[in-house]
Amino acid sequence: CAQSANEAREKVAAHCRDLGFIVHEEEKAERWAQSLGFLIDGARGEFRATPERSWRVAQALRFLAKRPVVTGKQLERMLGHVTFLFLAKRELLAVFGAAYAFVKRNYDRRTKLWRSVTTPESRPDARSRYAVVFKYGHFFSEADGALKIGYRYYWDDWSIGANTLDILYDQRAGTKWVVSPLLRLYTQSHASFFSNLFAAPQTYMSSDYRLSPFDSILGGLTVSYNIRRDLVLSVGATYQDQRGRDRVLPSAAPPPLRSPLGEGGDDDEGEGASPTTVSAADMTVFTATVGLSWRY
Repeated sequence: CAQSANEAREKVAAHCRDLGFIVHEEEKAERWAQSLGFLIDGARGEFRATPERSWRVAQALRFLAKRPVVTGKQLERMLGHVTFLFLAKRELLAVFGAAYAFVKRNYDRRTKLWRSVTTPESRPDARSRYAVVFKYGHFFSEADGALKIGYRYYWDDWSIGANTLDILYDQRAGTKWVVSPLLRLYTQSHASFFSNLFAAPQTYMSSDYRLSPFDSILGGLTVSYNIRRDLVLSVGATYQDQRGRDRVLPSAAPPPLRSPLGEGGDDDEGEGASPTTVSAADMTVFTATVGLSWRY
């Protein structure tokens, strides 16, 4: 309870002062607190946004639901407020894939908000998942290296099927160094209720990019150094390129540019460049890691 917490706080503070430490910014324990636009209700065991913050975010979402003409920069500002609110339930952040694709595509251009940005999410309450995994490993004694290959096939009752191929090679260099290149290929189909555009409301519908069809390739390299027998330092980096197969043409995309002259300088009109298509699943990710492993 709050009283017990305050008594313990006072004892700790007194002990710190006896040791010569300066104690400042003491806060009394309460069963209710407000910070950064959130309420922490200890009596009910709840963590929620303040009514003022919730009202502002609700007004912004109502405005966006009308599919206004906005720039990506304006949408990004609104998403900042919504994202902060959704941190209390992080899985909600996954619904912003189409919104961030809009921001990237139309950052400084006023465009009518894509329909995929405002599509309501409605999914089945249950999901059955299945997977089959195959692994193969081989040690090359002459090269003092090991090859590891893994394949995983995944499927579920939402009609998603996915294939993952992992190839990892560990090559020793001397007695203390290990170099490990990695390659991962991934592809998946879409859920039965996924779409960028819905002509009419359905029982289940979603524009979450995680349920869309996309392909991904990831390459990486890790270098490990044995500081001693039970202590290993590793430094690694990966680069991932992901592309969605549900390509869409932004509603405000400019018409294809056509050359005034055809091939050979004739006056015939050229075919021109194709307009750029986008997908909410498009992303490139670079990751760097530093690790220290201790075996005991």
